Amino acid sequence: MKCQVVAPGGGAWHGGGMTNSEMTTDQAVELKRLQAALVLAQKRAAEALRTYGTPLAGKLLQRAEAEAAKVVKIKQQIEALTL
Repeated sequence: MKCQVVAPGGGAWHGGGMTNSEMTTDQAVELKRLQAALVLAQKRAAEALRTYGTPLAGKLLQRAEAEAAKVVKIKQQIEALTL
């Protein structure tokens, strides 16, 4: 089964060009899951960067890098699904 998927806000939201893509229902469900996961990952990455005056080094830096890597991975999954 095919369905019409429109990017949040109706436009190309990740710079790709996903405005009206035909995808299967399963792909559309996966896209919505990834979009929700992306929001949470971005929040976690932003929180990892908050050091409240402490230098971003050692374990704090490792955590920030790990959270940023998760954001990148989810974005890549979204891009692979929408291209």
